[in-house]
Amino acid sequence: MLAAVLPLATSAASVALLPRQQPISLNCIEADKHIGIYHNSFSEACSNLVFQCLKDSNGTEYIWHKTSCVAAATCDGTVNLVTVAQCQNPALANVTVTEVPDLSTNIYANIVGDCASSGCDITWNDYVNWFYGELSKIGTTQWPDVTDVQNVWWQSILDWTATGDSLPYKNFDDWLHFSNSS
Repeated sequence: MLAAVLPLATSAASVALLPRQQPISLNCIEADKHIGIYHNSFSEACSNLVFQCLKDSNGTEYIWHKTSCVAAATCDGTVNLVTVAQCQNPALANVTVTEVPDLSTNIYANIVGDCASSGCDITWNDYVNWFYGELSKIGTTQWPDVTDVQNVWWQSILDWTATGDSLPYKNFDDWLHFSNSS
């Protein structure tokens, strides 16, 4: 019986072993499950922005230079969005949210309009027009209720920045980097 087992053991040793794939991080699985959920409220429209952000930002750490990513952060939260992006984008894998390059001034100018060069703040009207405009650009067929956009997404940014009813560039950029919103 031993003679029958020995040839099997010898032939098994000559088989090349392949490395296993790295398991998907639990953080990645959890983040994927929470796409489009912000303050315990789900938005299909927000999910669409997140998926567009992932397409737009693939291969770059400059996610705050991608309009879809900035818009998605406002409805998905910065923590979840950056985590999902890190899981799918090698350029972000070792970058913390605080190390992501600053908000593009061009995006800021697209939000506020012609007054950007004079340093004007984002108003509710600027934000809602920009946000729905971004949804329109990505061709979504789902639209969030404007009450959620104002009371959950916009107001959360204003609460964190404590800037009253408008939002200066620097405070918005700080919110993207330091709020840990989720």
